[in-house]
Amino acid sequence: MAEFNHKMLLKLREEKGWSRRELMLKLHDLGVSISESSIENWENNVSTPDIEKIVPLARLFGTTAEALVK
Repeated sequence: MAEFNHKMLLKLREEKGWSRRELMLKLHDLGVSISESSIENWENNVSTPDIEKIVPLARLFGTTAEALVK
């Protein structure tokens, strides 16, 4: 079974130069309700995003949902 790639999320966010807050606001603009602490938990592998959040994440980073799972 595929697992969320928390290291890839962190890498992509840092490459964009976005803070967690900026990512949260960009997701909100796409209609995804998420908190800054949830993004921190994803990046620290404490929790994983629901599948319906992975697709918008991938779109923001110009990648595929498959790139965010390993």
